[in-house]
Amino acid sequence: MAIAMVSSFKATTIEELRERKIIQFNDYVEVTEAHIYDRRADKPWTRLTPKDKAAIRRELNDFKSSEMEVHEGSRHLTRFHRP
Repeated sequence: MAIAMVSSFKATTIEELRERKIIQFNDYVEVTEAHIYDRRADKPWTRLTPKDKAAIRRELNDFKSSEMEVHEGSRHLTRFHRP
């Protein structure tokens, strides 16, 4: 029997979730061939130098402090990045 957790932290069975229309499964399952290819993504951020990262943080902080619209009551919650 499969068990799932809901917001009340009470163990709920899949059957109960189905009855409450929280979860549903399709009776039809389609299986197809997948093309083999390199699934590794290019990660350009791994090639940034410390100087590049500092420039990005500086630009982001400048934007947040001068251009980004923030409600006055929420301004103190704006997160600035270290220089």
